[in-house]
Formats: sequence, structure tokens, C-alpha cells
Amino acid sequence: MIQLREYQKNIAKTCLFHNCLIVLPTGLGKTHIAFYVMSRYKTGLFLAPTKPLVHQQAQVFKEHYSKDVQIVTGEQRKREYKAPYIFATPQTIVSDLEKLPKDRFDVIVFDEAHKAIGNYAYVKIAQYFKPKRIIALTASPGHDRERIQEILKNLNIERIEIRTDEDEDVKPYTNKKFLRYLLVELTPEYKHLINMLTELQKKYAETLKSLKIPVPNKSTINEVSQLINQLDNEKKYKAMIAFSKYLNLNHIKELLETESVEAVRDYISKLDLNKQSIKSLMKDLKPFLEALSKVGEHPKVKRAISLIKALKGKKGILFSQYTDQIRYLKELLEKEGIKAEIFIGKHKGYSRKQQLETLERFRRGEFDVLVSSSIGEEGLDVPVVDYVIFYEPVPSAIRTIQRMGRTGRFREGYVYVLVSKGTRDQGYMYASKRRTNQMYSILEDLKSQLEKPKSRTLLDF
Repeated sequence: MIQLREYQKNIAKTCLFHNCLIVLPTGLGKTHIAFYVMSRYKTGLFLAPTKPLVHQQAQVFKEHYSKDVQIVTGEQRKREYKAPYIFATPQTIVSDLEKLPKDRFDVIVFDEAHKAIGNYAYVKIAQYFKPKRIIALTASPGHDRERIQEILKNLNIERIEIRTDEDEDVKPYTNKKFLRYLLVELTPEYKHLINMLTELQKKYAETLKSLKIPVPNKSTINEVSQLINQLDNEKKYKAMIAFSKYLNLNHIKELLETESVEAVRDYISKLDLNKQSIKSLMKDLKPFLEALSKVGEHPKVKRAISLIKALKGKKGILFSQYTDQIRYLKELLEKEGIKAEIFIGKHKGYSRKQQLETLERFRRGEFDVLVSSSIGEEGLDVPVVDYVIFYEPVPSAIRTIQRMGRTGRFREGYVYVLVSKGTRDQGYMYASKRRTNQMYSILEDLKSQLEKPKSRTLLDF
């Protein structure tokens, strides 16, 4: 059994007596706290959202806590639950609920507990079983009070244990992590292209306004779509065309501001020309496309490549949101003599076997840079890295904390965030900072409420 650190022991004490949400940055050993508590009981269920993570955590538990372990995933046709300690994906457990007694497990551990909202399988499992103890693990449950309260309620949480790198009992076990925002100035040519798109957007926005339809943003797309469907046929057709054009333009603009010319070309090449709105949009975009063909590489691409070249000999992860951009960045790095590999999700045709092989090769030092999608933010055991680069800021506190947690685990780490000046990048950067601070403030408040003598549940919230 692994010797727990002092702060881990203190958290474990709480977990032995209360259903507990543990919020710890990546690398501070929240899983070992859960393993310690689980091993003190006769039976336990450890849940993780991905099969590779289930296998990884089961192996650690076998090596350090108990060999009476069974891995259960959807790949197995005939599933039996014979071992005292079961490691499984939540979807598999949900499909087998009817053949499992409600008191089958003394302890249930929910890894990546921020997923326990809505209809996610964690919620059904927590409602079905009657364990003696529940332990929920996350690096970040999000910045929204209602979301956090939903997680606490869904998992029957009675206590919250929070630690950050700045806590006195944690500091002796952490390494310095340096965060730098690198502002990138767009060239006049890029600014001109962005202005062209903005003017086109205004045209479609005016059409929507004339039909009494609000201009959509990312959070109101479904709401606006429903309003359009309520119009009579003639107005509906006109509104849907303007709506489609506006949204496509908005995405093209985002790619131009924050990604690369190549990302814009890839997106436009995949638009369905059989759709009337796309045919019309392509006509409107003709002057833009002509101007696009004459501009050079995006300044952010150049900054990313030059930064990685300056960090030659160190291992790093370059995070980007779009698969086409990930492949493009990998190609550019290789042209510069930098060994790199992509790391993307299974739904993009990249198998679990390939994921694990890539990580193992990275661990062995066969290449220096992992160019990753969000799949590298959580779950899999990503090897030690010296630096992390955000090709674009992400407004989510959860994703920001998870990305940053990939470095500084066993030695000093550096986090670089590339930000295109005067674009939505800057808004996302500020949103991420604000939401992270907000998250810790809300957690501390909810922790205090739960610890009040008459506040053992969420009923007083």
C-alpha cells in the first residue's frame, strides 16, 4: 500500500465517515485517497469514463492495494461480478443494473465526477445502489453554482474536500508551474479578412432582425432555431437561409481569428454545396476567398512553431480544438525537424490501441511533442511533460485546469497560452481566469454549508 501524504490522510479521514467530493489538481494523488478508502472496505466499485482509464487504475490498485480485482467493460459479452473490487465504465454498469443487488458494493468511486449531471450514467448508478460510502473525484467541477449543486445532489455528497497548489499542506509536494499568456498581433491582411466577414454577418443579421428574429450566438442557437420554425413558410425559408449563413460565417471567422488559413480552407471545402444556403453563401464569399488565397500563414501558427523550436529537447503537449488543425500543426512541426504525433479521439477514426501506443511511444521518448485534442485533457495517463501549449484559450474552467495539470507533476512545468489580440481569444482568456476563481469561491461556500451541523444534505441550498 502506498504511503499517503499528510493532506491525503486528512482527506481520507473525511471520506471514511462521509460521502465526499474531492477536488484536487491533477497530479496530487486524489485517486490514491479513493483507493485507500476503498481498500478499507470488503467490496468496492471504481468507475471511470473511458476503458483505457479503467484498465490503468485497476492495474495500480492491483499493484498497491489488492489483487482481488476484476475489470468489467462493454467489450465482454458475458459479464460476471465475482471479485470484491470491480473496475468498470459507467455505461457497462448501467446496462447490468438489474442483475446487481443494490447493496453489492460497500464503496463506489466516481472518477471525473464533474460528469455526474443530466442523464449521464453516473447519475443512474448513484440512484440505484445503496453503498456505505461514495467518493467523487475531480480536478474541477465547473464554475456554475447550480451545476456543482447538481453534482453534489446526484452523488449524495455530504462533504467537500478542496486543495490547491497554494495550500500549506500541499506546497511541499508540488513543483513550480509558470503560466504565460503570449499575445499575438494579427497582420493587417488578416484584420481586413475579418472585417470582410463581419460586414457579411451584419447583412444576414439585418435580415433576421427584419423578421423579428434575434441574432444567434453559441448559447442561443437552439432557441433561435425554434423561433424560426414558428414563422409562416415564406418568412421561415428566408430566416433559415440567413440563420445558416450567419452561423457558418461565425465559425469561419473564429477559425480565421484563432486557428489558421488552412483550417478555414478545410472547413469551407467540407460545406454541403447541395444546400441552397451554402450555394448562396459561396457566392457571397467569393471576394473573401480571393483575398484569403493571398495571405500568408497565421501569426499564431508561426509563434507556436517558433516556441516549440526554442523548447527543443523538452517534452510537451500542444492542445488544439480542431482535428484538421491538429494534423496541420503536426505536419508543420515535422517539416521543421521536430518529432511529433497526433492524439485524437476514437470518433475521429483513431482507435484505443493507437491512443495507448502513442502514449507509450511518447513515454519512451520516441518523439517530443504530442499534438492533442481535448482527449488529452483528462482520463488517460499522459506521461510527464515539461510544458503545455494552449493553441487557443478555452473558456471552460474544467478544461483549463485539466490542461494545465498535464505539466508540473514531477518537476517544474510551463504553460503557454497563445492569444490572438482583439479577437474572441481574449474574451476566452478572461472568462477562463474569472471562472476558475469563481469555482473555488463557490466550492468553499458550499463546503461551509455542508459542514454546518444542520446542513448534512443539499436541502438547505
